[in-house]
Amino acid sequence: MAGLEKRNTHTLSGGEKRLLSLAGVLAMDPRYIALDEPTAYLDPAAKQRVLDIIRRLPGEGIAIIHIAHDMRDVAGADRVLVMDQGRLLLAGTPAEVFGNAELLTSVGLDVPPGGVK
Repeated sequence: MAGLEKRNTHTLSGGEKRLLSLAGVLAMDPRYIALDEPTAYLDPAAKQRVLDIIRRLPGEGIAIIHIAHDMRDVAGADRVLVMDQGRLLLAGTPAEVFGNAELLTSVGLDVPPGGVK
């Protein structure tokens, strides 16, 4: 966020606003963070920056609940849960969940190319 501290928030890009919002949450030193589609509508570079930050947080002792429709965003997670209309359909490691390609596609989700990161 260096270099942005003097800018009006209305002039920030979507990715910069997302990073600012994540920085605000992290400043509160949380143990848990719930993120609902944190990369939605971001360009590829901003999306990667946000995902890189999210992936580092567990190593800093912060548990993440990451809600996403793009399964590529959660391929590096410890555990993945797939829900449909309030029902839990699958739970397991990314490899276990992505191994159920037929069920994932039946609820409109794609298996990430290359499977698990």
